[in-house]
Order: sequence, then structure tokens, then C-alpha cells
Amino acid sequence: MKNSSQRKYWFSSDLHIGHPNSIPFCNRPFKNIAEMEQTILANFNKMIKPNDVLFLLGDVCLGKKAAWERFLNALPTKNIILLKGNHDRWQSIPKDLVLTVMDSSRLQMCGMTFVLSHYPYRAGFFRALWKRLHPAVREKRRPKDTGLWLLHGHDHRKTILCDYHPRQINVGVDANNFRPISGEEIIRIVQKQASKSTSSCMMSLFCNHSKKILFSFLSI
Repeated sequence: MKNSSQRKYWFSSDLHIGHPNSIPFCNRPFKNIAEMEQTILANFNKMIKPNDVLFLLGDVCLGKKAAWERFLNALPTKNIILLKGNHDRWQSIPKDLVLTVMDSSRLQMCGMTFVLSHYPYRAGFFRALWKRLHPAVREKRRPKDTGLWLLHGHDHRKTILCDYHPRQINVGVDANNFRPISGEEIIRIVQKQASKSTSSCMMSLFCNHSKKILFSFLSI
């Protein structure tokens, strides 16, 4: 993930700065929003360097423009790309403090293409019914799966990987101990999942082959 200038990519979402209800709603371990913001900023400043690029995948700040400015100015890098979430008010976002604001995008890392969106992939009707998922997983504002890995936030799960979709990574702070996740770590997760998938396929082939041999032996 490092280029010649040692720049790194970082990802995060669902910080909910200035949103006191996010603490009880998401079961966050903070007494108040001041403690939450201080913890998040301390983690970001410890890990991110001034030359790095930070992708914020939505629901960054619930406050007015002054709250946005205070938070963005406290971040260690000015190379900030914002993908708007459902709680991010367009009129409150200080456009001069971010490189760009988008609804969704694609990014190349280590030869792989990733979809970036605040929202997880849309689930089909039968998958939603089978997994007993909330009806919101079928919302049209969610990106349609085209076979690429997706980096997302929005659902406030405590796990990085999704239990109902094999190719999406939750970059939200609730899943990452209130820290940003690096592009390098994302690549490691994808490679690990690919390795598991390969091993699973090999085991399946081995089991099928063993069944055929056993059947042939019993038929003699």
C-alpha cells in the first residue's frame, strides 16, 4: 500500500461526532460524547501521518458546520476524502477542508478494485428472508453487488466481516475499536479470506473424490 513517498491509505466511518445518542444506541464504552471524541481523535492522531490519505465513509458528524470544522482541523492529515452518509448534512460539510465529497467510489489497492460506500451491499429478497435480516438490507440506496469487495459502514456491527455477505469489510469505528483501519490490513483480510475459500474448495473436491472412490469400492 505504500508508494514512493510512503503514503498510506486509512479508512473509517460512523464516528458520529456530536451525536450523544450514538453511545447508548451503539453500546459504546464512553461516559459522554466529549470522551468519545477525544478517544477517536487520539487514536487517529497516533496512527495517521500528515502525508496519508483518510477515507471517511459517512456519518462523521451530526453537528453544524462549526462542529465539522473543529473535528476535521484536529485530524492529523488534510488529505481527506468524504463519502457522505445518511447523517451527514450537505450544508454543514466544510467543502474546503476535504479533497472531495462523493456518494460512492472505487479504489485500486494492490491490483484489486474496491467499492467504497457508506452503505453495505444490498441483500436479495431470498437471502434476506433466509437470514432473517432487517428489511433495510434491501434498500435501493445500497450498492448492488458486482463481484467486487466493498468497504462500508452504516450498520454499526461489532465485526469487520459480514455474516451474510462474503465480500464486504466494515470500516466503522464500532468494529475497529474506535481506530481507523489501514489499506494494508484490508488487503491482509482479503488475502486471508481468499486462502480460506481456496482451502474450502480443495476440501470439497477431496470429499467428493473420496465419496466416488468409496462408492466404486462398494460397487465391486
